Amino acid sequence: MKTNRDSLVQILSAVSPGLARKDLLAQAQSFVFVGGEVITCNDRVAVHHPLPPELKELHGAVKADETYRILSRMEGDEVDVEMTISDEKVAGSSNALVLRTAKTKAEIKRDAEIKLKFQAIGTPEQWEKIPEGMLEALEFSAFCASTDLSKPLLCHLLIKGDEIAATDNHRVLLRKFKKALKNTLLLPARVVPELLAYAPVEVGVTQGWIHFRNEKGVTYSVRTIDGSYPDLHRFFVDIKGEEIVLPLDLCDGINRVREALDRTADQPLIKVSTTGGVLMATGEGPYATVKERYKIAFQGTLTFFVNADFLFDALKIADKYIVTDARIYLLGEKVGFRHFICLAAPK
Repeated sequence: MKTNRDSLVQILSAVSPGLARKDLLAQAQSFVFVGGEVITCNDRVAVHHPLPPELKELHGAVKADETYRILSRMEGDEVDVEMTISDEKVAGSSNALVLRTAKTKAEIKRDAEIKLKFQAIGTPEQWEKIPEGMLEALEFSAFCASTDLSKPLLCHLLIKGDEIAATDNHRVLLRKFKKALKNTLLLPARVVPELLAYAPVEVGVTQGWIHFRNEKGVTYSVRTIDGSYPDLHRFFVDIKGEEIVLPLDLCDGINRVREALDRTADQPLIKVSTTGGVLMATGEGPYATVKERYKIAFQGTLTFFVNADFLFDALKIADKYIVTDARIYLLGEKVGFRHFICLAAPK
């Protein structure tokens, strides 16, 4: 069965997020070919990718790492793919996936029995179109979720109606999108960058799982949890404080100060402080410190740390900034954006 080698490499790469780092579950480190698809599942993420027509009959599981590395190293536009079957009557026969090009032949051990428990995650009975703006709102909001695994609920984003909610107990964010989603979802924030790479257009749910499907029929599934997410709207009722005006060219300053930050850090945090009509934005990394100074009308004193990438984007849509005794609020009512950061928070 001849097929395009680069296309097959891309398919295997697309399902790699579902592979397990440790072989704790049967075939969790394997590419599983079954039912015209290649599947991976590590009990937290599962990916299903349709196979091209010429490979629909492939069946069995092969070790992912070896298969991907061998196929990637082969030369030529096409690769011949076939299965061999162990037969006691034929000496030297074995269950294998055979990859062959003009120069290379590779035989990869194939487990003919499907042991991966991918059926347990189920298939949605109904798929719902992802509303316009929801994916952009996810990308915008994910940073605000907690990374503290002792608070698993806060490591998720709440998608309810036409709004996304996120908090890490230090920051709170609410972001609207255009049309309400029928299902309420608790999506692990850590998967958002990976999920967006698939450009999903539909979403569905089964017990304990959220499923996203793109136009190519690739399904990315992620395990969710049960729980009652805190009501974040209460923090934005009757806000009393002093409204301040931030400099119009602060975005340019953010671009400069974040150049000093440690690029390996989980988040690019910068320090913002005000006193006596002066605002200072500071980016400090292991090898450099950059400070930007601005004159502002606000005479009070405050200090907070903020994700530089987020603040850069938020300044473009926020139209009001309010300082209270404990928080600074960034509000963009026209686009349904509400956010606050606790003041004087440690890095």
